[in-house]
Amino acid sequence: MLNDSEKEFERKYNLQLIAMLGHGKDGRVWESDRHTALKFFYDFDVYTRELRAYRILRSVRRDDFLGHQVPRLLNNDDSLHAIEMTIVAPPFLLDFAAAYMEKEVERFAFHPDVIAERENHWAEIFEAHWPEVMAIREAFFLQTGLILLDLSLNNVRFE
Repeated sequence: MLNDSEKEFERKYNLQLIAMLGHGKDGRVWESDRHTALKFFYDFDVYTRELRAYRILRSVRRDDFLGHQVPRLLNNDDSLHAIEMTIVAPPFLLDFAAAYMEKEVERFAFHPDVIAERENHWAEIFEAHWPEVMAIREAFFLQTGLILLDLSLNNVRFE
């Protein structure tokens, strides 16, 4: 069932949201009748962080990293906290709600044990793909200046 923001986006942009592609702590993602993905965010700060990532990706003209496609920004609506993007198929890299600039990450002042725990967790879940995920993450950082802090099997998918 659509919420008010999703209904308003349909009305405002003359499209239909036809199937939910996913949902999580940051928001909900729908497929539109234009075969685009619409992500509706619960929090404005998370929305602006992900939008920043898509704008940087557009400015550096990147739509893949080491063969992993990234969605392209098509439209956004600040008042509805919504981003419209292309739909990608595996292998892909997506969900940039936790993509931070280096200075932002430095302000978090993560203890080295926390960083090690995260790296160990990611190595466990990605198993043999972990070296490739690290390379994708590094390439993403070098091209965009953004550090990906939410690596998961939903966000980095292989064929």
